[in-house]
Amino acid sequence: ETTVHFAGMLEANVMLVSLDLSKHGIREHGLRQLVTGILAPRETPSPLRSLSLRCNKLGEEGGPLLAQLIMRAQSLEMLNVSCCGLRDAGAEEIAVALLQPHALTSLDLTSNNISSQGLCAFAKALEGGVQLAQLKLWGNTFDSRAATAFASALNMSDVETDFVIDQPEVGKFRVAMAN
Repeated sequence: ETTVHFAGMLEANVMLVSLDLSKHGIREHGLRQLVTGILAPRETPSPLRSLSLRCNKLGEEGGPLLAQLIMRAQSLEMLNVSCCGLRDAGAEEIAVALLQPHALTSLDLTSNNISSQGLCAFAKALEGGVQLAQLKLWGNTFDSRAATAFASALNMSDVETDFVIDQPEVGKFRVAMAN
């Protein structure tokens, strides 16, 4: 698997700031190798600021690994894991990680089969003071419970996050905000 070679390169990385491994066929084992490479002990932290893993088959098992990456990668500002099948379990792991100190400013979770349970975990994280400049959640299943949780989180927090959601969800937010 070529991901193992990328992981080895990332262990020695002192210059690469952006890496796009979209549609690379990465699964849990490959993600584990990448995270290990990025977080490998070295004199200076990894300079990697942007990582795109979109359209890989990370699944729910990828959630804990991505959470570890978010919490420990000191320079990682942008993470794109759209279309990776993270589902609720993976989303919840990431939401909890966002409550810890991190450098992340942009997180793309577009089309990850996240339903109310996972989306409510992100709403709770926002209530907890998570600071992101951008959080993309469109293409996931916003029901009235998730819309109400986000409306509440946005009303009670002073977070200035750019949310990107699907047009159908906008109506649900308006209804939740009105209640």
